[in-house]
Amino acid sequence: ARGNILEYGTDLEKWQKLCSQNYKLTMSTAYKENLYKMFYRWHLPPARIAKMFRVKSVKCWKRHQILGSYYHMWWTCVEARRYWTKIHTIGKSDCYQRNQKIMNKIQ
Repeated sequence: ARGNILEYGTDLEKWQKLCSQNYKLTMSTAYKENLYKMFYRWHLPPARIAKMFRVKSVKCWKRHQILGSYYHMWWTCVEARRYWTKIHTIGKSDCYQRNQKIMNKIQ
């Protein structure tokens, strides 16, 4: 999660494919906006904001203990992990219920 993303040598055709997949993933404009912000790294984590504005803290906004890097804010933060676990549990439960309805119709 460090450095310029263009340094990884992804050719333009692959970039176009990734952008198209993000665009086709959902009809929700709010979700599309979030996808683009993540894809292009528009979300500014605390560590980056602190470099622009010296009075701001580099610590995570949620727990105020760990350096708030881009990677931490999206994936390793305890609060973010709790959120994504809840989303996963709800999604898994919803899929299970839908599958049960389908199986009941088949039988």
